[in-house]
Amino acid sequence: IRNHRRKPDANSTALERLLYEADKQSRLCLFCKAKAQCKWSDEKKNLTLQY
Repeated sequence: IRNHRRKPDANSTALERLLYEADKQSRLCLFCKAKAQCKWSDEKKNLTLQY
């Protein structure tokens, strides 16, 4: 769990990859009121909904 913010690499387990993706997808940057002030680049922000 401590690696959920670190991008997975070749040594990452399946669980680490899933937690990383789940963490990114759970952030709804699309609806965030602070989007304009956010320090994240647009490439890092989650600007789409997946269902």
